Amino acid sequence: MVVERVVEHPIDTVFDLIADQTKTTQWCLALTECKLTTDGAIDQGSKRVVSRKFLGVKLDWEFDLDAFERPRVMTWSTKKGKAPMVDTYTLEEAGSGTRIRHFIDTQPTGLLALLGPIAKAKGTEDMAKDLAALEGLLDAA
Repeated sequence: MVVERVVEHPIDTVFDLIADQTKTTQWCLALTECKLTTDGAIDQGSKRVVSRKFLGVKLDWEFDLDAFERPRVMTWSTKKGKAPMVDTYTLEEAGSGTRIRHFIDTQPTGLLALLGPIAKAKGTEDMAKDLAALEGLLDAA
């Protein structure tokens, strides 16, 4: 699943907001929890826990931060849970703003695997809404 959005904000500002796990639930609208579980500043090797509802099913993940290249790339991955995934944000300058590309590669199991195309469509829709909410949070700052 891939979504893109161009926002009229500097790349550093956009990256810093995406990296701030204390604000993630303010723009990732389906998340009920997101918190770092490692001490110190976020960086490659950091860990976080994330919870959300997806198609009525509660999903919990423990993610590892595999790539953290400020202000261009952030990649989280998880191998556990009902939907193991790689979750990547890439940013690039786009005129006076920033192009955000959000890519999720997931291998759902159980009921989520059976839902296939429905789950993918819902996931893509949620990702687009999240980037719109991220832009709104940036605009309000």
